[in-house]
Formats: sequence, C-alpha cells, structure tokens
Amino acid sequence: MKKLLICSLAFLLLVFASCQKENVTSPEMVQNELKSQENINVNALQYKALLEKNQQKADAELLILATEIEKLRAERSQRFHNYGKSARVGSTVINVPADYPTLQLAVNNSQPGGKIFIKGTLSEPSNVIVDVPELTIQGQGSSPTINGNMLMITATGVTVQNLKLNMATVISGTTKAKLMNSTISAKNNTGAIGVLMVINSSNNEIKNCTIDGAYAGSSYEYGLFTDNLSNKNKVENCIAKNTFGPLGISASSAFRIDGADNSITNCTALNFSRGFSSFGNACINNQFKGCVANNSINDSGFVFFLPTQSNLNLENCTASGSVNGFFILGGSSTVSKCTANTNQRLGALIINTSVLIEKSTFNNNGGLGIYLFGVNNNVITKNKAVNNSICDFNQTNCTGNTITDNTFGTSCTGL
Repeated sequence: MKKLLICSLAFLLLVFASCQKENVTSPEMVQNELKSQENINVNALQYKALLEKNQQKADAELLILATEIEKLRAERSQRFHNYGKSARVGSTVINVPADYPTLQLAVNNSQPGGKIFIKGTLSEPSNVIVDVPELTIQGQGSSPTINGNMLMITATGVTVQNLKLNMATVISGTTKAKLMNSTISAKNNTGAIGVLMVINSSNNEIKNCTIDGAYAGSSYEYGLFTDNLSNKNKVENCIAKNTFGPLGISASSAFRIDGADNSITNCTALNFSRGFSSFGNACINNQFKGCVANNSINDSGFVFFLPTQSNLNLENCTASGSVNGFFILGGSSTVSKCTANTNQRLGALIINTSVLIEKSTFNNNGGLGIYLFGVNNNVITKNKAVNNSICDFNQTNCTGNTITDNTFGTSCTGL
C-alpha cells in the first residue's frame, strides 16, 4: 500500500513539474521540459500496474462475498423451493414491526409481488436476503430505518424505497431491481468492500439515493460499485460521499463503474479519495452525464483506465477542487461540454487514448489546463483553457491532432 501511495504522489508531482511557468523560448528549456515529460507515460503505466494488483485483492473479496450469497441462497431454496404465488404460503401485505419484528421474517412470510411496509427503526440480528420476486419493501412514516450488517437483493424485480439503510446493500445475480429515495450507509459493516454493490446484475435502477460512509477499515472501499459482469444499469440523481481509504490511498472511489452500457446521470461525489472511476476490459459504452466531483484531496475527480473499444462518454461533467479534474488512460473517449476548474494540478490528463474533447472548459488549475500524451489523429475543438498556473495546453508524443477553434492562453510546447 505504501508503494501505491508513493507512486501516486510521485506521479502527480511529476505531472505538476512537467512544464515551466514562463514561456518556453530557449532550446535548453525545451529539451529539459521534454526530458521530464518522457517519464509521464511510464509512471502512469506503473500506477496502473499497482492498481491491478490491488484489483486482484478486490476480486478475491468479491468472490468470497458472492460465495457467501450463493450459499445462503441455496440454503433458503431448500426451505422455499417454489416461488409460485399459488404454492408459496405467505401474505401479500405485511407491516413491520406490527406483523413481524424483523425484515427477514417479513420476507420469509411474504408472497411474490407482495408489499412490506416498514415503520420506525428495525434491528436485524443477521444478514437479510430478499429472495422473493417482485417484492416491494417501502418505508412509511417518519425516518423508517433498518440497522444491520448487510441487505442482499437476489430476486428479480425487487423494489426498495423510502428507507434509511444502515447496512451495506448488495444487488446480486438478478435484474430489474429498484433502489429509490433511500440513504445507504455501511459505517459498521465488516464484510463488504462498498456501501452499495451491484454484482453480476443488469438492467437495475438506482435513483435519488445518498450513499454514505464506505470506509470500514479496508483499503478497497467504494460508495457505489458495479462489477465487470454488471451491465445496462441506470444510476440517477445519487450522491456518494465519505469514501476515503487509509493513508490517502486513491483506490477508494465514490462511484466505481465497471461493466458495460451503464448510465450514470446527474450524480455527485463528495468528500472522497477519487470521484468517478472505471477500470478493466469490461468497461465499454459507459456514459456519465451531468456528474459532479468536488474536493478529491487524494486523486482525480474522474479516473478511467480503459480497453481499446471503451467508447466512454463524458458529457456536462464537472470536476473542481481535486488534485486533477479528468485522468483518462487508454481506450476511446468523448469529453463534451465538461468543466475542470480550480483543481490543484491538471484540468485534464489524457494518455494513449483516442479522444474527442469539445466545448469544454479548463481554467484556473494549479498546473496545466489540458495535457495530451501519446494522443494521435484526434480532435480538440471549441474548448477554453486560460489562467492555469503553468500553462493552458500541452501535447507530447502526439501527431496528427486537429486543434481548432479553441481559446488557449499559453502553451508549453506542441500548440
């Protein structure tokens, strides 16, 4: 972990030092600058390699969690072997705690397509598994709350809404689940790597939720985490916050979105190590629209390590008060109508990727506005980058880029 921290900080310092504040005029200054920039790509790849090692740890932890869920699911299937409405004994409407003292007992005695209404505060003595299809769990009255370790949604079409969940929540191996108008916290959880996790699940919806308190004593903690088998999920109008890992390790993210064809809209990352991120070969066709990352003190607002066919789309996204605004390594991406102002170092760092950057703003950052490395034959158009402390635009090891109709103040090299 210390090596990751050192590498991350060294990398950021290297980026910060890659240009000089004054206009580069002498050949000696140009050569010194280019020499310092030659290591940018090497450090970025080393940074990625260290994250890959930590990803292996996260994958192992996810496997343990998935195994535990499958074991519990198998044990319960022996008890509730038929979910048909005509075969399962249970109620279509249950009130908790009036009818049953816990949510798990209510689920055990519910019918598919039924409803469970929760009032007041419940304390669950063990993990809760919701394995009844089309079940709605809804809070009523003032501040309906469930305290516990983990809520696991494993049946199709489950809806959970209007609740305060003081327990990690997992959507696992299912589809068409809805989590809405709720607050999810995992401050006391000991078995999850994130507050809200979507594992091997697609076509689910998470809307109008606050995801709070991911850090629980491990270096791999997330607000919302979707794994590489989770596709076509929609996340809208959600806030994820308080996702700091120990020692400032930047692996911790407010929103970690792997998988494909996921849509993240109008979401906000607050008080985090890293805001929005994706990592791995499964990250294809993901869209981030209207998302805001503020005050990442350890890393960037938006961080993406992508495969060649990624087709990442960032639109109307904003990063401010972070170390860097946007950091994209590899793949293909579109950055449109985005803003990265008043970050500590860079507005945008784009490395070895196919990218369109258009109609975006990168002002008043502590280092560079836009920095391209190994970006070839792409379009940078109608952007504004001014008043950045070192310079407003720079490109290194780049050829054939179309840079047109931009408003740039100063450039280090390559404009």
